[in-house]
Amino acid sequence: MSFWCYLRPLYYMAKALLIHPHCIEWQTGNPHVSIFGTMHSLTLAIGYYIYHVMMALQQMVLNEKDYNFVTFAINSYNLFSGCTFFLLIVVTVTWMQKQMIAVLGIIYTFDNHMEKLNLCVDNRMWSVMFYVPGLILFSALGVMELENCIMFIRDSMPFSDFCFMMCYIPMFVLIVTEWMFIGYTLAIKYRFNLINTHLQGVPEENTTNTVNVMKFHAKSLADASKKLNGVFNLPLLLLLLNQFAAMATLLYDLCMTVVDFGQEPNERLRDIIKSGGWSMLFMLEMLALCRVCELLEVEAHLTSKSLMRLTKDGGCLNSLQLLSVLRVKITPYRLFSVDMKLFYTMFGAIATYLIVLVQFDMAQDYKRMILN
Repeated sequence: MSFWCYLRPLYYMAKALLIHPHCIEWQTGNPHVSIFGTMHSLTLAIGYYIYHVMMALQQMVLNEKDYNFVTFAINSYNLFSGCTFFLLIVVTVTWMQKQMIAVLGIIYTFDNHMEKLNLCVDNRMWSVMFYVPGLILFSALGVMELENCIMFIRDSMPFSDFCFMMCYIPMFVLIVTEWMFIGYTLAIKYRFNLINTHLQGVPEENTTNTVNVMKFHAKSLADASKKLNGVFNLPLLLLLLNQFAAMATLLYDLCMTVVDFGQEPNERLRDIIKSGGWSMLFMLEMLALCRVCELLEVEAHLTSKSLMRLTKDGGCLNSLQLLSVLRVKITPYRLFSVDMKLFYTMFGAIATYLIVLVQFDMAQDYKRMILN
């Protein structure tokens, strides 16, 4: 089956969540800008943002308590970050939809040319590696949200009338955006892998034609990776910021629950399991994103090495140019590379901030106890 058949579930889900404004003609595989889709996405996104802010302000008044500064800041962030990220992601994806269309066009052209060479991308494996973990993650997040609303972690608030509109929608938009990026990155990675597999079986004699064809397609895939990076510059930055803040918040709450010996043991254990479960899910999200980006980088590097090995008229200059063209790195606004090093660095930073937050909270509680 073609890539477009496996892409349909992702396309319709992203379309429903307003992050796929362009249209795809499935018979021809031709993506194009949709004026109706653009207006539909922007109008509903702005309307939802206004509704979310109004309801969040109402919730702050209803749940007003004597919070310390850290807890107040965390609850305010949880209330307003989701809708803000949601609006920014929808606006960005809508504005950059031409580049996204170019990425899909490169994938479509690559698949057509490979079919003429009797080569086929393993789209079934792509769908298994993409949809199965995504379905498990979505299900786990949905169940966790029923038990403990992520927007009111400190209160361990269960599912309420506000949860679907205020929690599920921004949460799933963020997850689908991240998973959509992972899906397209995996698709490009599998096409680099096809080139590598084909080049390994090519003898070193009479390879000029094959090498030139594969070099052209490898450059196209590298260009698609850079365009995809351009589309998701801001969404990736927001997603990583959200995951970093969520992990720090959840682990902070977990630490404070562990040291809160005034709670009943059963209730304390339940809160520890909930906060620990959320932490694990966000960690897996971050791990999947960083790992897939690193796999794409490695696969592109292997392609450049294979092409240099088979290029007969190449010198140092040509080899350096090829390495430069096929150098693929996912770098949001060139601030940092999304890879496993980032994953470990973020956890080190979370541990540092966690120590600061816990000490600050304990100092404030101690000061309040003395004053009372």
